[in-house]
This record gives sequence, structure tokens and C-alpha cells, in this order.
Amino acid sequence: MKRKIKTIKRMVSFGLILVMTLTGMNVYAAELGVNTDDIIDEQESATSITYNVETGEITYGADQMGDLSDTSSYAIQYDEYGTNPLYDGIIGIDNRVQITNTTESPYCNICYLEILFPDLFHTSGSGVLVYSDVLLTAGHCVYSSEHGGWALNVTVTPAKSGKDSKPLGSTYAMNLTCNEGWTVNNDHRWDWAILDLKKGFNTSQPFGYYDNYYDQLGTSVTAIGYPGDHQYYMYADTNSITYADEKFFVALCDVHEGESGGALIDVRSGYLIGVISSGAEVTPGEEYANYFVRLNPDLCSRIKAHFD
Repeated sequence: MKRKIKTIKRMVSFGLILVMTLTGMNVYAAELGVNTDDIIDEQESATSITYNVETGEITYGADQMGDLSDTSSYAIQYDEYGTNPLYDGIIGIDNRVQITNTTESPYCNICYLEILFPDLFHTSGSGVLVYSDVLLTAGHCVYSSEHGGWALNVTVTPAKSGKDSKPLGSTYAMNLTCNEGWTVNNDHRWDWAILDLKKGFNTSQPFGYYDNYYDQLGTSVTAIGYPGDHQYYMYADTNSITYADEKFFVALCDVHEGESGGALIDVRSGYLIGVISSGAEVTPGEEYANYFVRLNPDLCSRIKAHFD
């Protein structure tokens, strides 16, 4: 049964800001008004939609045929790592640090995305390799109703560290898989996308989920991506989870436009447990929190369906 945390219920309303960046300048998508009392009651399932970039063909539900029990191997056990609560992070002070050893794990699995939409809107984002040729990112990095729908091209460069840096090479997405929760309803809890890449890389990020998401409150996590204010360079910040439910986390990690689709990594286990999605204004003009789509059994099953 889902739990509503009192601290987030006191947030009467807030604006969600998609974390994307226009090449050469920062941009925010329009703020979306959300009533937190309705968060838990939003849609519980969403059909996957796969768009073939080369042919334009669209298929539905291709990665939803798996048995959820098959994802048990991705469950992370708390007893293995113990707990290490951390509550002292403060959003408002920039605690991000540049990652210079980008070819070392887990940073070699974090990718810089160059994205082109149908209206010729160029933007950048982030993603994480969950298999040699499968990338997980934010849904709004590949589908934008504001900019004409499905992205025309998504170029993927892991471990990038500078404008011309391609230490592991580069490739592009052949298939973009999102879901109706995002493409139809703009529901931030469904703000994820899975990309099948033209070629694979000799690296991937372990991922998983904790069955009892409520116990993750206060635990330490690291957000990693490519912020627009330091374009082409990887940055990270470690802080704590302050809210959790079946489909998303709120955490105090500092992120910036451009980091959408980047990784939220559990410090104890080193596993990917979430994807950077959006920012929320908790106290108007003062306090912010950041939203991360949670890897749960359903999403892990959909990811697994893309493996060779």
C-alpha cells in the first residue's frame, strides 16, 4: 500500500520545471501546476510506445510482455549494505562537483545527449547505459508535444568531458520507447524513456530497486549528469532522499537543466535506482526539491525486454 508522507502533503502546490537546456542557453519548459494530494492517485499503468527513428514506425507494448517475477534479480537487499541516513543537504547552495575521471565507473556509463526535435529545436540531455546498447533517460528528452513530438535524432556520447571529447566513441538511437503516461498525460511519474542504440559500448551501469521504498527516506544518493551551465562536462552531487513512493523520489541533490535523464545512484550499493526528471518549487522563490523517476519492478521489466 502506498504511503503519503506528511511533509510532502503540506506542499499545497508547486510548479514542475523540466530540466532541459537549449544549445547555447538555458530554457525552462512551461510550469505545470500540480496538487500533491493527487500525486498518489494518478494513473497506475501506461502502455509503452516505441518510435523507430529511421522508419517512423510506431508500435505499442513491445516491452511489456515480461513476467514481473523475472525482475527479482534486480531487487537490492538492505541487509547487504546497511543504512547511512543523511539529512543535512540544503538546496540553494550549489554543491555540485565536476567529474574529471569520466572513463571510470560509474561515470563511464553516463552519457551526453544531443537532441533534435521536428521543429528543429536543438537541446541536450543526459542518459545512463543500462546495457551495452540500451540507454535509460527522461521521457521529455525524446518526446515533446511542444516541439513536434518524437525526437528526429538523439546522439549519445558516454563519458564525455569537453566539447570535442568522445573517449568511448559515439552513436545514435534507433528506437525510442516512452509511454502514454508521458506522451499523452505529461505525468512526471512516467517521465522515462528507453533507447535502443545503433552500436554498443563495453560498459553498463548495474541497476535495481528496493522493495520497501519507504525505507529509503534519508538515504544517501548521487545525481550525475551534464548540466547546461557547464555544457559538455559531467557534474555530480550527493545528498538524501526526502520522499519516496512507487514511481518517484524527491531528493536534495543539486541538478541543473541538461541533467534530465541522468543517473540517481544509491551510494550504499552503487546501483542505479532513479532517473533525473524535473525540479519543483516547494516554497515560491525560495526552496526547491528535485524529482527522480524511480526504478521499480515494472520499469526494470521494461528495460530488461530491450536486452539482446
